[in-house]
Amino acid sequence: MSLPEIPSYEIESEIGIGGMGVVYRARHVSLDRIVALKVIHPKFVRDAGFVKGFAQEAKTVARLSHPNIVSIYDFGCHEGVYYLSMEYVHGSTLRDLLFIRRPKWEECASIVNQVAAALDFAHREEVVHRDIKPGNVLLCANGKTMVIDFGVAHASYSNAPDSVWLAAGTRSYMSPEQCKGQWATARSDQYSLGVVVYEMLTGRLPFTASDPLAVMQQHISDIPPPLRTGRTDITPRVEAAVLRSLSKIPEMRFSTTGAFARELETALVEARAMDAPITSPAGAASASASAPSGPRSGPVSLVDGMPAESRSKSSYRIGYLSAVRGVSGKSFRRSARAKLLVLFLVGALGAGGYYVYLDVTGLRAAEQAKQLADKAATAVTAAMSRRQERREKHRARESGRSESTSSSTSSHAAMPSPKGTAVGQAATGTAAPPVDEAATKPAEPATEEDSQPPKVPDAPEGDSGSKE
Repeated sequence: MSLPEIPSYEIESEIGIGGMGVVYRARHVSLDRIVALKVIHPKFVRDAGFVKGFAQEAKTVARLSHPNIVSIYDFGCHEGVYYLSMEYVHGSTLRDLLFIRRPKWEECASIVNQVAAALDFAHREEVVHRDIKPGNVLLCANGKTMVIDFGVAHASYSNAPDSVWLAAGTRSYMSPEQCKGQWATARSDQYSLGVVVYEMLTGRLPFTASDPLAVMQQHISDIPPPLRTGRTDITPRVEAAVLRSLSKIPEMRFSTTGAFARELETALVEARAMDAPITSPAGAASASASAPSGPRSGPVSLVDGMPAESRSKSSYRIGYLSAVRGVSGKSFRRSARAKLLVLFLVGALGAGGYYVYLDVTGLRAAEQAKQLADKAATAVTAAMSRRQERREKHRARESGRSESTSSSTSSHAAMPSPKGTAVGQAATGTAAPPVDEAATKPAEPATEEDSQPPKVPDAPEGDSGSKE
């Protein structure tokens, strides 16, 4: 394939191929400056609406001047070939790094911080990138991270045709609103960055399918798999921050991309402090001194880490934590485990003592209950014995009464009386014969006159002698 010829530029080699065109390494002849020259694919050039919108957006993006955004120098057309001249940055993309390994905690925090800073600046200028992905994040040799390929970006106030711009983006990283065909916003870039972070931490994409339309449908309706499924060292706070950025509703995401980056950085610092040895500021300075100076050729693998002077605040914060604690991450984990073990033993001893206390208390309570039961049994026995004595006495009295009654009854039987006879007859149920009241009437008591002998009448005086 022959290289295109563009006035004022000498194309040296091909750098890469993107969705909208081919990027070449070229030299600007008049300025003697190496640039990245992006030539737009001919299929887009045939669309008049695309050419008009692209020219307008190129002017908009050219206004963006930020340390983490690749600058745009020129835009033009020569013999039907549209090109975009950009700042040439020596380095490799985040995609190249992910092919080799997963970034470390501090590397991830540094990359996300710098990308978020670039996006927040673009959003304040009312520019949305719309195609954030690992291939558009450039890792420079000096540890600097830059966002490239604003070629599909658009201004929020742009009047470009919707049919041209709504389909832009990479399906694996597109936000749900982009997949629905709606207009992209600043929080759409945050969603795409959340997918990038998900891939950096887990080594996989949240949604995959052989059909691109199925991937878009997953972005719209499916819930991302938990990050901790394949990596247990990810803390809940890290997972919560990433999943919030991947919310289906834009209003549920962070207010800004910078807010997402700060929350993620804090969570990663905590996770880093609990996972791996922490590099102190002195160690970082020595690593910086041993690092080779000047630009390096070839892709940057970042296997040996970033230089200290180019790291973000997260690295220094990690070093500060190390200096304050005075221990490495591994020893910190060991001490934490020892503390947890001590706490567990203390809790076990406390629980055992509590149960022993309950047992002793229970024995005492049982003994007291037994004593009370014995006392109650004694009292009941005494009460029953007293009751039995009273019953015996009562029976004795009853038997005495019955004997006296029987004796009186026999005496009455010897001396019949009308009443007794009547009673006896009434008791036997026989009719009493008629009784002579005169015969049965008791004799009147003898008077004094009756007790004296009968008085003999006096005899005549003539008879007294003969009687003598």
